[in-house]
Amino acid sequence: MERHDEVASAASLVVVDRPGPPLELDPAHRWTRVDIPELEVSSTDLRARVRERRSIRFLVPDSVASSIAERGLYR
Repeated sequence: MERHDEVASAASLVVVDRPGPPLELDPAHRWTRVDIPELEVSSTDLRARVRERRSIRFLVPDSVASSIAERGLYR
């Protein structure tokens, strides 16, 4: 990822762990771990659902679904 250190130094990053052992986080950056219920869904699947005009309700927060729709993302 290009310039990730620049973004990381300007923000507090949120991490949602995938199944398995937790990822080691670079202590040079601000991190917040968020625990969420495990769902069998991937970002690839979410983008495909939006592209195919299928529902992503209950797979992402309402605010995320609204933002995707307002910006016309993944179409």
